[in-house]
Amino acid sequence: MQQAVILDGSIDTVLTDWQWIILDGPVDTLWVENLNTVLDDSKVLCLANGERIALTPGMRLMFEVDDLSQASPATISRCAMVYMDPVDLGWRPYVKTWLQRLPKEMPESAREHLLGLFELSVDKGMTFIRQNRKYLMLDVPELSLVMCLCSLLQAFFQFLLLNGGFGSADVENRPGSAESESGHSRCSSSKAERRRKRAAKKQRAKDSHLLPGDKSKKRQSEKQFFLQRNPGSLPILLGKLFVFAFTWSYGGNLKRNDEPEDDGGFVRQGSEKMVDIASEFDNFIRELFEVEPPYGVRLPASSRSIYGYFVDMDTGNFLQWDILVPTTQSLIEKGAMITIGETMGLAGEQSQQGGKGSRDGDIVPTVDTVRYAFLAGLLLTNKNSVLLTGDSGVGKTVILESLLKQLGQEGGSTTKSGTVLGKVFHPADKNQALLSNISTLTKFGADDGEGEKDMSLLLAGPTRLRQTGVISATLQFSAQTTADRTKLAITQRLVKKGKDVLGAPKGKKVSLESVTGHRVSVNLCSFIDW
Repeated sequence: MQQAVILDGSIDTVLTDWQWIILDGPVDTLWVENLNTVLDDSKVLCLANGERIALTPGMRLMFEVDDLSQASPATISRCAMVYMDPVDLGWRPYVKTWLQRLPKEMPESAREHLLGLFELSVDKGMTFIRQNRKYLMLDVPELSLVMCLCSLLQAFFQFLLLNGGFGSADVENRPGSAESESGHSRCSSSKAERRRKRAAKKQRAKDSHLLPGDKSKKRQSEKQFFLQRNPGSLPILLGKLFVFAFTWSYGGNLKRNDEPEDDGGFVRQGSEKMVDIASEFDNFIRELFEVEPPYGVRLPASSRSIYGYFVDMDTGNFLQWDILVPTTQSLIEKGAMITIGETMGLAGEQSQQGGKGSRDGDIVPTVDTVRYAFLAGLLLTNKNSVLLTGDSGVGKTVILESLLKQLGQEGGSTTKSGTVLGKVFHPADKNQALLSNISTLTKFGADDGEGEKDMSLLLAGPTRLRQTGVISATLQFSAQTTADRTKLAITQRLVKKGKDVLGAPKGKKVSLESVTGHRVSVNLCSFIDW
């Protein structure tokens, strides 16, 4: 933008460098009246001490406010008004901004593919929600559905970024690029080969001292996921991840009644026509995404609805949630191993902290507890707030308390096998839990750190402080809850990091769980500033 500034009747200079002061808070009459002289043609700020500060010719003020209920006519008349209705803006500005903030490692073709999936599904999904609004558990803004969709996708992209990346990069057709890249590769091939040989030699020396349990962990760390084996299949995986995220962002708020066998939906009886909303949404998903390439997604052909599947990051296929639910035999074996460990004096860290009644609060895993814990944990660990709503007595608080208990364990917030997220990201490793328990009981003196820890457990000595995990604080809100009581419940679990700053201990995060009526919300934050 360029503008000629006229001084004394002549053109003095042309401004090309503008400076904007953006005030995005609410308009308060206590301070906005002091800006009247700045908003006048004089553009002079008059301070209380009598000092006068003039604005430069290239300086402008912009107010971003929700309403003008507290603004006086004097202030409004001095500003140019631009009204932006969120309904008119729609979801596209938010999605395009979100796409620009994705990891830079993601290819540009993947961003374009995602935008095409949004264009294909978002408007039709909002139409479906409007037509079935009476089946919603809670009325939410339409943009919130898109935000939830983006948050779930962002969490999966973060996992991909830390586990092999996004496959092959885009090929740029630049003249001479192939020759320059080949010349550079020839220059660095010998150095890369020498580094690879040195790393392989060190790794073989390290592997020779590993126990069987450690070797299984090492094999898991070297595990290759779907995109690592198929670097050119990113659009296929993006489509399936998008369907999963779309299912739970748009369909997760519907009043469903998941049956153990047929995963049925909510049924209205009486004068109204019987409607199976889960089947209706499943049919809608299949009609929406089972289209021709490039945006078509191959969905599982089964009598189960789309709610009964998740995306396996190892194979890139849809798998049923049922495979993650432990069988009765596995639960018996786990209980036997815990009993053996307690007999040998090797009770786990969680058991020692929870006391004798720690196992009494454990819940038996079901399809609902596994998938809701995964969805909530996936959002929490990526710093997104979670609201779990439903009828009284369906287990909302129990699920979240169990989730926070698992996230609070050593490494519980990671995606390694055995954690809340690892059970879904590594479904093939679910049968190795018993072998892991056996290796824990039989591993003494594997290395200095672990050996000392196991021997300290055997001798009932002090245990090592955990360095990772989540610190949780549960707040029960009622008519008697005060601000001071809420503040005390939070601050007593934090440490002082500055004069007015409290935060979690090093390597930990803070989770706040609030329970009010039929809703349970959880928010994860890294620090709190009072």
